[in-house]
This record gives sequence, structure tokens and C-alpha cells, in this order.
Amino acid sequence: MKSESEQRLHARDYIASLAATGRYHFASKDARGALGVSAAASKLALSRLARQKMIASPARGFYVVIPPEYRSLGCLPADQFIPALMKRQGQSYYAGLLSAAQYHGAAHHRSFNTPRGTILVSTPEATAVDLVGYHHHAGGLDQVATILSELAEQIDPQKLVNAARTAPVPWAQRLGYLLEHVSAAEKAAALKTFVKDAAREAVPLLPGANKEDARRDTAWKLLINTDLEPEL
Repeated sequence: MKSESEQRLHARDYIASLAATGRYHFASKDARGALGVSAAASKLALSRLARQKMIASPARGFYVVIPPEYRSLGCLPADQFIPALMKRQGQSYYAGLLSAAQYHGAAHHRSFNTPRGTILVSTPEATAVDLVGYHHHAGGLDQVATILSELAEQIDPQKLVNAARTAPVPWAQRLGYLLEHVSAAEKAAALKTFVKDAAREAVPLLPGANKEDARRDTAWKLLINTDLEPEL
């Protein structure tokens, strides 16, 4: 039976050997097998390394090795371990919203390189649709409008329509209005035709907000019930 100090040293050696081969994630059962100790002893050794911010456990039974440059964060950036975690859990995924906007992808779920592998990212068009649909997770409509002003250059008008077809029609109504508001009307031209054919009723620009005295935008079938203040 290994002493406590030997277990600690062995645990450090184990994660060091992983990092040396470019691997920055492992399962608890992998560590237990490599350390050759009981489940309780392995858990204790890993907990000790976690307190020292040498590893982190973003999901049950899943650990990441934290390089020195990320120890102040307490974990690897999500884009450097999410692909491995999703693969382990057998789930499909893609990065969207603000994360995807940072990548400005150019193909449906394009892979981008990170220091620890690749990550799937939604297209500029799908990202634009999602940002409007989930604006409350992206800092609100003002923030979404600001991002769209920067993302618009990457948007293909017809691909935008194709992306809009996969989402509720009101998302397209709001997206088109926002694109025009940030001087990207040419990117919304095809979307306007789609909305004209698909939208059945006028919806509020800001869901859940007061619609009294809202002016009507007939082109997008919207009730403009909020003032937008993007940072352009």
C-alpha cells in the first residue's frame, strides 16, 4: 500500500505525464487505474490536486489538467474541454451565441482550432438567429444589435433565410429589424421576403414588455415597444 506522500507524488506524476503528451482531460476511473489505489484514495489524491488548482472537475467523474497560465482562472477555458466532455457523454453540441460570435464561423458547424483540440461553432447566420432568439442570454437587444453590426459582414443573406427557417418566425422578424437598425439592410433583404410570406401577426420587438403605444413596423410586422441603443 502506497503512503500518503507516495500517492500525492504519483498523482502529480500522472497529470504531468498527461500534459506532456498533449492530453489535458481524464476520467476518475482512468486516474484510479493509473495510480493503482482504491477509489477513496484516488478521490483524496485528486481532491488535493484540485485544491492546489492543478486540476478541476467541470463535470462529475471528468477532470481537466490546468496549465500554469490558467491556474488563476481555476479551470481550462470551456472551449478547450467541452469537445472532450461532450464526446465522453455521447452528446452532440456546437458553440453558439456570444462564443460563436467571437469565432465568426463560415460553415454550418465548422471546427476551429484551440490549444487543446477543435471545437464546433455555429455559422454567422445561425449565430445571428440564436442571438435574437436568446437575447436575454446575450446581454439584451442592445448588446445583440451591437454584435450584429460587427457580425453582419460575415452574413450571407440566403444562408440567413435558411437558418431562420429552423427557428420561430418572430425571431426572423426581430432579426431583420435589428439588421436594418444597424445599417445592414442589404443582409436582411431576402429575410424580409421570408417574413412577408411566413409571419402571420405582428409581434413585439421586446418580448414581455409593454406593448401600449408601441408603433407598428409593417415591413417586419413588429410592434416597436423599446428603444434600441447599440454601441456602433
